[in-house]
Amino acid sequence: MTIYELIAPLFILARRFVTLACLGHMGIVALGAVLVHYPDGWFVVGAGRNGMEYSVLLLVCLGATARAYAPRHAA
Repeated sequence: MTIYELIAPLFILARRFVTLACLGHMGIVALGAVLVHYPDGWFVVGAGRNGMEYSVLLLVCLGATARAYAPRHAA
């Protein structure tokens, strides 16, 4: 997982395999959100601690980036 997190951003920077790199990161972030952050609730700051709001924001941003670079199919 660490090797993937070190190499996939290089693909994103090079604008190659961006969709696959984002989908892989989404899997890692989603797993971390469920296993680590979900039990602590929603909020990261304030009254909460170690929540999952930032993880959800990352998932939305990675999903939007993956969609923007998804291959277009001719209709």
